[in-house]
Amino acid sequence: MRISEPAFDAYHASVCTVADLLTDGIADALGATRIEGRTPRNGYAHARGIFRGDDHLCDVMHGGHNPLPFLTATGQNTPEVVESLRRLYPEHSVARADAKYDLDGGPGTWEHVHQVVSGFAEQKRLKSLYIESSGDPRADEPVKASTFYIGSHGSRNRSRSYCKGLELLADGVNLEGTGYTPHTVRHEIQVRPTSQKKAALAVVTPDQLFGACPWSRSLVNDLLGLSTGRLHVGAPKHQNDLDRRLESCLKMYGRTMLELLDREGSPEALGRYLSRCLG
Repeated sequence: MRISEPAFDAYHASVCTVADLLTDGIADALGATRIEGRTPRNGYAHARGIFRGDDHLCDVMHGGHNPLPFLTATGQNTPEVVESLRRLYPEHSVARADAKYDLDGGPGTWEHVHQVVSGFAEQKRLKSLYIESSGDPRADEPVKASTFYIGSHGSRNRSRSYCKGLELLADGVNLEGTGYTPHTVRHEIQVRPTSQKKAALAVVTPDQLFGACPWSRSLVNDLLGLSTGRLHVGAPKHQNDLDRRLESCLKMYGRTMLELLDREGSPEALGRYLSRCLG
C-alpha cells in the first residue's frame, strides 16, 4: 500500500491586519498573476480571489460581520498558501484546518478502506454516513465517488474517506503523470477548533491534526498503521487585568483600529498617531 506524506487540504483563518495588506502580501509570496473579485460568503461583504495562471490559490474576504479579513484555501495549493501565511502572519486564528493522506494499493483499495472505516465507526458507535459511488466516467456518466464520513456536518472533528482517483476522472482530469490512479483513496481529517484553541492551531502540522481526538488517533492507526500522538495546542495563556481590558477594547474598537491602520499606512505610523492622541 502506497501512502503519501500528510499535507494540508483546506485552511481557513482570520488575520489581524488590513485586507489589502493581507491580499497583496500573500499574492506576492505565491507569485500570483492576478487578483479578481469573488462572491463573498458567510456574511462577509467583499471577497477577492488570488490566482496564478489558471490555478485558484485562495480567497480573502472582509467587511460585514467581522472586522478582520478571512483567508480560505482549499485543494492542492493549500500547503504553500499555509506556508506563506504562517511566514507573513504567524499569529493568526484558524477556524478550520483539513489534512489528508492518499492511499493506493491498486484494485481493491477502496474496498479495504471502506471495510476498515465502517467497521471502526460501528465498533466505536460513532455517527457515520456512507455515500456510494454511481456512474462511470469512462462512459461519460456523472460520477459520485464513494465517500464515508465519521462525525456529523457540525462536528468539531470529522473524517472523510473517498475515491479521489474516481473524483478526478469525473472532473475530466488526465491522471497520467499526476501520481494518482483510478484506485487512489484519500483519507482526511477536518478540525474546527474551539475559540480558545484557534490561535494555537496556527503552528500545528498536518500529521498532528490526525491526533485531534481519541477516535481520530485510533482510526489513523487502524487504517494506515501510523502512531499519532494527542494534538496538544496548549492552554490559553493566563490573562492579567490589563490583558483582559485590552481584549475587551479590541472587541469593541477593533474595526476602528483597523480603519486607522489603513489610513495611516503602517503599524509604525499608527503607533505615532496614537502617541500623539494620548498626548
